[in-house]
Amino acid sequence: PKKGLIGRKYWKCLYVGYDSTWTISENRPEGSPWQHLGQLGPIIHAEEGDTVVVELRNRCSLDVSLHAQIAGADKDNAGFRYKDADGTITERAASADAPGGSHTYTWHIIEGPGPRDPHSIGTIYYSMASGMVADTYMGLKGPLVITRRGYADEHGRPRDVDQELVILF
Repeated sequence: PKKGLIGRKYWKCLYVGYDSTWTISENRPEGSPWQHLGQLGPIIHAEEGDTVVVELRNRCSLDVSLHAQIAGADKDNAGFRYKDADGTITERAASADAPGGSHTYTWHIIEGPGPRDPHSIGTIYYSMASGMVADTYMGLKGPLVITRRGYADEHGRPRDVDQELVILF
C-alpha cells in the first residue's frame, strides 16, 4: 500500500454494453436515465418466455463468465463449472471465459413474476468464474428485469412503469 492510504487497491472489471458493431460503448452521461446504475452492468429487459442472447467479450485480465439468476440455461450457458456424475469438472469455455475470449450466452426466461407479484420483477446477472462473491465484489454484476408475458413494450420494458430505478445492496 502507498504511504498514507489505508488498506489495498481493489481492481474492478465491469460489464459494459456495446452496440452491435462492438465499437461504441454504452454511454451514461449526466442526466441519463441509467446514470444511477454506476458500476452495475447494462440493464437487460426480458419478458416471460423470451430467449435472451448475450455475447460476452472478456477484456479483463481475469477469467469472467455470465450467469443469470433465474433464467434457464444448459451447461454451456449457465456461466459456471459443473461437476459431472463421474466427478470430473466440465471444462467449458463459457464457465470461465479467459482474458481475450468470448462466448455467446443463451438464456431462456421460463418464469417471471409470481401470481402475487407486480408485472415485473428484478433479479441480477453476474460472473461465477472465480465465485459469486469475489466476482461481484470485483464489479461483475448487473440488473435483469423480467416482465410478465404481455406487459412489456417493444423494447422489453414494463409498460406499466413510468420510470425504472435499479438499486443493488
